[in-house]
Amino acid sequence: MLGELASIQVGYTFRAGLSPDPKGGTCVIQLKDVPDDDTPAFDSLTRIAFGDIRETHRVLPGDILFRSRGTRPSCALVSDALPETMLAAPLFRIRVTSGAIDPAYLCWFINCHGRSHLESRVAGSALKMLGVADLKELPVTLPPLERQRQMTELVRLARRETQILQSISEKRSNLVATSLARALQETHP
Repeated sequence: MLGELASIQVGYTFRAGLSPDPKGGTCVIQLKDVPDDDTPAFDSLTRIAFGDIRETHRVLPGDILFRSRGTRPSCALVSDALPETMLAAPLFRIRVTSGAIDPAYLCWFINCHGRSHLESRVAGSALKMLGVADLKELPVTLPPLERQRQMTELVRLARRETQILQSISEKRSNLVATSLARALQETHP
């Protein structure tokens, strides 16, 4: 069960809403920063003026950010250090507490193999929500640690291949369009 391998913490609840402050010393990750496709956008986080961040709300490398609301349950891995960054509710922070599981593998597992289990426990029809208790009860398959790392490396390489193929396709389309425009100009001087 996930609850035996990781701690799960609900993000900070801003009762009066966020008051953005471009000079603020704290960044906040909100639901909008963690899209359904598990590609988080941490380059334009909202900055706020906030006191000391409690450790329970601080975001660290290796943390998994879980979308507890939305069209489907999903999560994203925090790969890099995000100084003075905290998580806002309704996001959950999953932090691995067991040496038997790699955070990247767990993130992949939740998004691929845990989704059907979690979707069966989602409440609500228009606004779908999942609770911490439901997430803790997610059964997790644990291959050996080295196998977990091999699997996530394969996933990373497959995603990189997709990005490269998309780039090639875009460049090919631009080349064809430029060539056709040039050919058109040559036929009508």
